[in-house]
Amino acid sequence: METKSLTCAELGAALGITAAGAKRLAIRHGWHKVQGNDGKARVAVPIERLEVERPVSSDDTSAPR
Repeated sequence: METKSLTCAELGAALGITAAGAKRLAIRHGWHKVQGNDGKARVAVPIERLEVERPVSSDDTSAPR
């Protein structure tokens, strides 16, 4: 399985969730965590999980009125 190493904040941004939600998701799935040289924890996220489409928000303010 191919993985990508991301911080919880990066994972959250990629999935459209909060960093705290991303951390809970990583714990729930048991994804491997390592401490980076910068002191930030990084999670090995399966690439397939990052390719999942996010739902489109219904409160799009860019739509013409």
